[in-house]
Amino acid sequence: MTRKRRAGGAALGAAMAATALLTATGLSAQASTAPSKPAPPPATLGIYAGGSASQGQHPNILNEYYAWGDTSISSFLNSAHSQGATPFIELEPWTEASASNCTVSMSGIANNTSSAVSYEKAIGTAIANFGHPVILTFAHEFNVSGQYPWATGGGCNTSPSGWIAAWKSVVTNVNSTAGQNAYWLWAPNADTGGTTQSPAPWWPGINYVDMVGVDGYPDTEWGSQFGTFSGEFGPAFSEIRSVGWSGPIFISETNLARLDHSGYESLTGFVNDLFNAGGSGVLEFEDPSWGSPTMTSQQWTELDNAIAAHNGGGTQQAPAATTNAASNVTSSGATLNGSVNPKGAATTYRFDYGTSTSYGSSTTAGSAGSGTAAVNESANVSGLAASTTYHYRIEATNSAGTTYGTDRTFTTSAGGTGAPVLCCGHVVSVNNNRAVVAWDSTVEPGTWKVTIVGPGTINGTTNTVGIPQASYSGLEAGHTYTVTVQQLDSNGQPWGASGQIVFVTTS
Repeated sequence: MTRKRRAGGAALGAAMAATALLTATGLSAQASTAPSKPAPPPATLGIYAGGSASQGQHPNILNEYYAWGDTSISSFLNSAHSQGATPFIELEPWTEASASNCTVSMSGIANNTSSAVSYEKAIGTAIANFGHPVILTFAHEFNVSGQYPWATGGGCNTSPSGWIAAWKSVVTNVNSTAGQNAYWLWAPNADTGGTTQSPAPWWPGINYVDMVGVDGYPDTEWGSQFGTFSGEFGPAFSEIRSVGWSGPIFISETNLARLDHSGYESLTGFVNDLFNAGGSGVLEFEDPSWGSPTMTSQQWTELDNAIAAHNGGGTQQAPAATTNAASNVTSSGATLNGSVNPKGAATTYRFDYGTSTSYGSSTTAGSAGSGTAAVNESANVSGLAASTTYHYRIEATNSAGTTYGTDRTFTTSAGGTGAPVLCCGHVVSVNNNRAVVAWDSTVEPGTWKVTIVGPGTINGTTNTVGIPQASYSGLEAGHTYTVTVQQLDSNGQPWGASGQIVFVTTS
């Protein structure tokens, strides 16, 4: 059963660890390891960007909805980041006409029509350009019959298997261009009987899910039991556990303003029950233009305190971050170094860099763990200009906030005409059938011959590229591939020592 709809704001599996080794067979050898996808960003308190603002505790999730075909997500991503929150985008395959109109074909999405793939990759590219984690979901609340075109009984009359096929296509295509910044949250509706049902038949498998949420609204209009956590969300939590999900479950859309009133559980009791069931937090959806009630200041304080009680009693500290000297500086690349103390909470890090203290570029996020001692971190950057001074700093984030290391600088060396030296080979992205690898050279721009060796028809394929990057598709899952890189001179002859990048496709 459904109890809301929103204005929509702007109308709109994960790559596993891969190791890259670029080894020059001549005088120089360097190794670079592409970081595994960091743990999902913390999700304890979220709000809907188009509705009422929260009071008290600062939300770490900011949520917006986009109808299919709208790629204008960048301003929202940047706005969320500037507020210290992770953006949460809900992609809805419709044009918000009505639940009975199949304005966007779910089968077309599943079958990778050119328009669907183009749109999905554009979303991924926007996320890659943003350079920070983004939570996404697609075709949410699918287990409510007739609520949306993509649900069984909706205008597209999509079966669970058809929905799963569409989900997998969207996840794969967005991930192919998003780097490691896209985190997929599977979001069924609470199973409260009536037109709702168990979400289990729509489970796409652990390889296509990074996070799990549940949408639901405590409301005793539908029965007194729905004024409590156990009555509204208990069945869905059990059904989600039955498919093998053991991670935290986020209440990804709700409105708790009715709690603390007659016939309802207290906010504190609700949050205690949520965390005792393995929950991580809530996203409060408040939009008075849609008639949704709003929490009072007292309720926000109660919610803040209840969530804090399950996150170290509110004593969690932001991480410490120290920027260290850069190393391996060439005419077009460098290794940025720093250290992070997570202060006991799951922490991610990245490096910001650019030609001024405005930076403008960031490395892919990595995990610094959740320990209580400083750990050294590094990241390779390439494509830099010769004889140029660059500013950089390390940035670390946990559930208590973000800390920036001090600004430091390095200056790239002058480009020369001597034999090039290859370095900094790494895997940009990899999944079960695609991969993108990149490297750096002391002489750029240039031309490189790349040869891939591994199982399948791609074995032995040789190409010439004009940028220090190569993309491959049609790979076989769970196998090792080796890419040999050889720089060429102006006559197309080998120039300098070759190197290799090794990666393993996901299973």
